[in-house]
Amino acid sequence: MEPQAIAPELRNDRPNATPSATPSADQAISSPAQSQSQSPARDAERRQLTVMFCDLVGSVELGEQLDIEDYRELLARFRAATTQAVERFNGFIARHQGDGLLAYFGYPHAHENDAERALRAALDVLRAVEELARADGASQVRIGIATGTAIVGDVLSTHASHQPELAAFVSTPNLAARLQGQAPPNQVMVSDTTQNLTKDRFEYEHKILQLKGIEGDVLAYQLLGEKSSVARLDVTSGRQLTPLVGR
Repeated sequence: MEPQAIAPELRNDRPNATPSATPSADQAISSPAQSQSQSPARDAERRQLTVMFCDLVGSVELGEQLDIEDYRELLARFRAATTQAVERFNGFIARHQGDGLLAYFGYPHAHENDAERALRAALDVLRAVEELARADGASQVRIGIATGTAIVGDVLSTHASHQPELAAFVSTPNLAARLQGQAPPNQVMVSDTTQNLTKDRFEYEHKILQLKGIEGDVLAYQLLGEKSSVARLDVTSGRQLTPLVGR
């Protein structure tokens, strides 16, 4: 792993820490993409990116409680469900290993509503995990989402014949990882930028958080769900329009 691909605040400062099956923020941000359905560009690009971090809650405890074959099957179902949710909304899975997921919305293909797509994918993940919980009685998930400018692609310029080193630099992936760590079980925590882009379509509850590696208070929002259906023009304008008469 190249040291320049790791944000300093995401380094593991516990000298004797035991590796986990969940990809750490370091590993997730600096590791090659694993999705087989998309072929991202090799060159690094400056993009507005919405990043989703997703983590199965209490996976170590689940592994101890369940038979090893049942645990393996649970992780396989979790991976399939999260992959389907992300790809349904044209997200790109940058890292999906064990009980953790890192996904980009806005790369390699950008859409005007990438932040909204990420939130809809997150809600799909919550619903999928609820289905898993009916089978094992214990599955819960935490999700963090942040939007901002990032450099994404073959950021280490590994122009060899092997897989490029896909990564996203700057603070957006770091913030998404921190928000995921602060989200309550089966909840989605989003950055203020993501909330501002989607506030006309989704309901939120604001939170003031203290996040490791970030000085001062951080304004974040807990996703409550989608707003009741309104016309696209109403959403765009941010207000309810009077109905047309005699048309």
